[in-house]
Amino acid sequence: MRVYVPLTVDRLRDIESSSSVGPAPFEAAAVTAARRSDEPASDDEQLEFDATFDAARRSLELLAQDPAAAYRRLVVAADVPDSDVSPAARGWVVVAGEIPLSRVAAFLVDGPDAMSDVSTAALTMAYDALDDVPLQWFAVGELSTLVAEADA
Repeated sequence: MRVYVPLTVDRLRDIESSSSVGPAPFEAAAVTAARRSDEPASDDEQLEFDATFDAARRSLELLAQDPAAAYRRLVVAADVPDSDVSPAARGWVVVAGEIPLSRVAAFLVDGPDAMSDVSTAALTMAYDALDDVPLQWFAVGELSTLVAEADA
């Protein structure tokens, strides 16, 4: 199952040093049976897009709780065995174990030019305000570049 883990950019250092996403258990957005039944007209691509942006909204909520964090939403897309997840709220699952970096498909991150909009949305708790702002896609091999950029 593809899961979308909401994080903050500050957590990238942990992912880089441990080579895994965790600690477990944690919640992630996913295309669940409940999401499919709630959105019967949506195809798989739309459902994946919706799960991604649910995770991006949750990342924004995490930023609102940590004013010292870099104002960029971060979503980790990863593939985990179905046996490692259990249903949570609509469109969300609980991931039982840490996800090794080898199972990460991509990092989805706001570009530096979005930081002002992300900051405003986080501080005003306008979590849906950025739903039309696309996230940039980064391959797993670009993790160290993302960490260096976050530290700059």
